[in-house]
Amino acid sequence: MEEVIRREFQEVEEFEIVVERRGLMDVITLRAEVQPQLPIGSIEQTKSRLSESLKIATNLSFNVIIEPPGSLPRYTAQGEKV
Repeated sequence: MEEVIRREFQEVEEFEIVVERRGLMDVITLRAEVQPQLPIGSIEQTKSRLSESLKIATNLSFNVIIEPPGSLPRYTAQGEKV
């Protein structure tokens, strides 16, 4: 997933994948921050493209949420939260 996002979506600055169990099903949510100067129309296009590209790459459905810049946690290369 990271490879697809980093390769195809330069407008995505940071992202987080959240998997939750709801009943018998797992729900996968991609929370993404995009470049702050991106127009609203481009944000909606990016959201749709992300969902479609990840579905093709993984055969899984993703709920994509675009978050405000700076709202997602940052991690170091060792996986530690900054």
